[in-house]
Amino acid sequence: MKKHAAVIFLIPFLALFVAGPLVTSAEAPRPADEPNAPSEHKEREYPDPVERFMKSAPPGEVRKLNDPATMAKAAAALTKYFGKAAINKWVVVHTKAEEVQPTPDGRNAARIRAESVPVTWNDGSMPRLSWLYFPEANAPRADDVRVGSDIAVYGQVRRCEIVVVDGALRFDFDLWKAKVESR
Repeated sequence: MKKHAAVIFLIPFLALFVAGPLVTSAEAPRPADEPNAPSEHKEREYPDPVERFMKSAPPGEVRKLNDPATMAKAAAALTKYFGKAAINKWVVVHTKAEEVQPTPDGRNAARIRAESVPVTWNDGSMPRLSWLYFPEANAPRADDVRVGSDIAVYGQVRRCEIVVVDGALRFDFDLWKAKVESR
């Protein structure tokens, strides 16, 4: 019986030893333990969907974009790939508004041109043209979003393609059914 009593006293001691010291309410976490503020690492917390789509593309086709002889075929092949990988996907775009326009055309009530940040990949970059289209129910009021405003927009990818314009590449990316999530 004495052997069992020793084991019974040993088990709680081992449990405390393995669990380690408990943090008390008087102990505050050190600054190094605190998560980084979102504004300090916007790029890491809010990945650019266009950059993400480019990284997922077949590397051989992406490399061909740098050669003028294969550029147009590669752009067509990548546009076909994006048609399957991106079109109709719901994404969040964090950007600045470069232009804000009403577009009362029946399908959309407003549109915002997103910041023209170049699309980059390992071997190059190309200009980007992005529009965010809002239906009547989600259209931002004129005072809500101004040129230069930082916005997060949730929407469905309507266009995701690489086009050749005057012998140069451009990435065209549009969202529709969009809604401003934050300002």
